[in-house]
Amino acid sequence: MKKRDFTLFLLASALLGITQSIDTSFFNNFLNDSFRLTVSERTILEIPREFPGFAVVFVSTLLLFLGDVRVAVVANALAAFGMMGMGFLAVDFNGMVLWLLIFSMGQHLYMPISNSIAMNLSDQANMGKRLGQINGANTFIFLLANLTFALIFKNIKVNYQMIFLIGAITFLLAGCLLILMVPNKPKKAKGYKLILK
Repeated sequence: MKKRDFTLFLLASALLGITQSIDTSFFNNFLNDSFRLTVSERTILEIPREFPGFAVVFVSTLLLFLGDVRVAVVANALAAFGMMGMGFLAVDFNGMVLWLLIFSMGQHLYMPISNSIAMNLSDQANMGKRLGQINGANTFIFLLANLTFALIFKNIKVNYQMIFLIGAITFLLAGCLLILMVPNKPKKAKGYKLILK
């Protein structure tokens, strides 16, 4: 069962290499082409984009009862809806910021939980090997996606709606693979009694 779950997680991690390629290759161009942001506006935009990195501490605590695998599913769903919203529903800058927050929350929620899942799927003896396989698959697909997008859009105008649709579908596919995994039971924190004297 652990071997099957590892294979599913490996495939999900590889798929997420495509979404990472879309984020790094197209997001800044999307902002420039769609909203013509100045340098200062682009800098300010990093606040809502990185705010979920702070808020994830509280969000992950609220979702702790789900276990790490199910939290990863929620994270990918958030990222998918956020990316879809940016591509199809962001009619103005404020709307785009809202969808960006949702997308970024999904990303930041997934990053720490993915390491937890990988370690739970590994034995002490092969943990380094397993982590290397997962990161290697992700990096390989990321680079392959970069090359593929570069070749496709070398002479073709970029359609951001199509790009974000591909990204959203990929997030959902990764989430579907994670759903097929056996969820880990959340660990109960050890309780402490407060004694007042």
